[in-house]
Amino acid sequence: ENVLLAGDERALRMLRSLAAQIEQLLARPGISAEVIVVADSADDAEQVEPMLREHFPIDLASLSLRAVGAGGVKYHEKKNVGAAAASGDVIVFLDS
Repeated sequence: ENVLLAGDERALRMLRSLAAQIEQLLARPGISAEVIVVADSADDAEQVEPMLREHFPIDLASLSLRAVGAGGVKYHEKKNVGAAAASGDVIVFLDS
């Protein structure tokens, strides 16, 4: 169940909740964050990323936000795709 398959309202609620947590994190000096959504395919990622940018209620100048495709891999392997795309020292996984 990725963001595309979940109901729009459910996905928007998840984004708002995540954004509120990230805003608290970014309020600390010297902290940066990135959000990586792992989609089922490159095509899904192309659809998800504009939705994220439109609906994510945070100033995107202070946040790296992107979607990556992980076609042909199992659910648990998608976390490895997300981790490989990450640039930070700390990684937090959120599942829908």
